[in-house]
Amino acid sequence: RKSYQHLLINLLRWRYLLILSFLFIFYGVFQIGKNNLNVVLFPSEMAKQFFIIIELPDGSNLEQTTKVTKQVEDLILDLDPGEIESFTTRIGGSYERILLPTFGKDQSFIRVNLPIYSKQLRSASAIVEQLREQTKLISGIKKISYEIESGGPDVGRPITMRMSLSNAIADYLEKIKGVKDIERNDLSEKKQVQVIIDYQTLSWLGLNATDIALNLRTAYSGETVTTVKYEDEEVDFRVCCDSESVKDLDTVQNLLIPNARGNLIKFGTVVKFASKNGTPDYYHYNGTRAVIITADVDQDIITPIEASNQVLNKFDIKSDWPGMQLL
Repeated sequence: RKSYQHLLINLLRWRYLLILSFLFIFYGVFQIGKNNLNVVLFPSEMAKQFFIIIELPDGSNLEQTTKVTKQVEDLILDLDPGEIESFTTRIGGSYERILLPTFGKDQSFIRVNLPIYSKQLRSASAIVEQLREQTKLISGIKKISYEIESGGPDVGRPITMRMSLSNAIADYLEKIKGVKDIERNDLSEKKQVQVIIDYQTLSWLGLNATDIALNLRTAYSGETVTTVKYEDEEVDFRVCCDSESVKDLDTVQNLLIPNARGNLIKFGTVVKFASKNGTPDYYHYNGTRAVIITADVDQDIITPIEASNQVLNKFDIKSDWPGMQLL
């Protein structure tokens, strides 16, 4: 008994040193494992949900996006009832936990919730692979990607790289077997139409830039012309051009604008249209402008650590890319 008491007294006396030693040992083991062990702490088999990000060609409208998204939803509904708990769909935008939300008529996002791990009939990876093959047959999709959320804390996708260097690394990731669903947050630019106004002709014909802007807004977004009340509900009536018609700039140039004298002037008389690429969204990490690249992996082929290490070993940032950072 005295020996136990003596041991306890010594442990209490040196408790801070013991705690500090334990922390050093833990840190050392963690670093060794980080650098040398191919460990996946939260495998996708324990996933509680996964996400489907759908993107249609530029210029697609909500009706087209809804139609394509409905086909993906039908594939989800065809799964065994015990394989999913629920799913929610957002049309007109997308959301990714590492990348920032995006908005557009040509985008949609489906969140699929799975039953708890002990009740799952198949893993999330198996379900996603089935849907991946099936959605390849759906026409009208520009890009569709999947993200599996593991059962652990929200730390992002298996591979997440924030960098000022982007194209070379994205291309290299494409070549690594087992890496898939590569995403980057600097490719959100859309085709834009620039309106070039002939101000001299505009003035001669009794028009101004506000007339151009208002009529273009009416053509594309519509204008509420009246409101009708049905019982307790008020319904707005909006006038706009057919969405398919205004995709053709020749049609827009033939639209008529009333001037101050009541004459109808063709758009093409006072404006010209030029198609150009829009400006991409720029993001920052710790105050520095950066591109974020994320990807998933097939863990039967390669682990996230192996894939990340291949990238780190491939690129000599200091020598070949001075001024760039890879975080």
